[in-house]
Amino acid sequence: MRLSGLILTLFLVASVVLSSGCTKNECKYNEDCPYKNCFSAHCNGGSCIYASLPTCCGDNICAPGERNSDCAQDCPTCDDDNPNTEDFFDYGAQHCKNVPSYYIFEDFEMGAGKWGFSDENGEPIEPWNVVSGETNQMLRGTGHSWATLMDGDWDDYTFKSSFSIMQGVVHFNYRKKDSPEGVMRYFVGIGNNKIYLQKEYKGQFYQLSETKTYIGPEWHSVEIRGYKNLLNVYLDGVIVIKYTDYTEPVLSGGIAFEPLESTLFLVDDVMIKRAGMNDLIRPHTMAENPPLHD
Repeated sequence: MRLSGLILTLFLVASVVLSSGCTKNECKYNEDCPYKNCFSAHCNGGSCIYASLPTCCGDNICAPGERNSDCAQDCPTCDDDNPNTEDFFDYGAQHCKNVPSYYIFEDFEMGAGKWGFSDENGEPIEPWNVVSGETNQMLRGTGHSWATLMDGDWDDYTFKSSFSIMQGVVHFNYRKKDSPEGVMRYFVGIGNNKIYLQKEYKGQFYQLSETKTYIGPEWHSVEIRGYKNLLNVYLDGVIVIKYTDYTEPVLSGGIAFEPLESTLFLVDDVMIKRAGMNDLIRPHTMAENPPLHD
């Protein structure tokens, strides 16, 4: 019995030794751990510990910073082939959004019911005439009067319109609003072979910028872009004014047309849409951004 017990004891010890000898650490260094996509590996006590990466192409999550162009596996394109929408991926909701980029598009085909009309003193007048061209309708303004879009108060936006000035000068009003202290607005004046940017602030007028250019009676386009206190003005697709308003900028408001005395003009295809910081060009020199003066 003693001999058999001794043999059994020796057998068990040998089994433990052999078993211990067969045990092998999974890793010694982090690099020893097998690669797993979208996981980081760390060798801890001979074992590989894996942690998911916060951003990784291939984890079926379109994370902030990832785009369709660099990770189509996770991020859809979101382009709905509609030029009138802003297409982007909502990282929080994890799906595409296609938001209309136009606040307003007015071609006067249904008349001018969205507009209010007044004389130079703000008194209501008969609506301007909607006249027919060869293929479309347009609004005609004469004399010193106003056509104001009745609904609309935006901050950062683009105001674009087609126009034809047969005679006189027209003010294209941007961020126009009334206050107890007086009207606040920017306006771009076009006519008499010049284009200028001015501001009215609580009854005071400021000349901000002016440039000379030929403006014939044919159709043109004007575009006013604003982001915060930065303003750009385009004429026929070419930027003509870049201005940063450092003194009491007007940061929101609506739009209006204001032909001056003895003016005759036509307007069509009025468009209002959002504007972002990347849509504007900042002045680089003082010559492009002269100081305000009365």
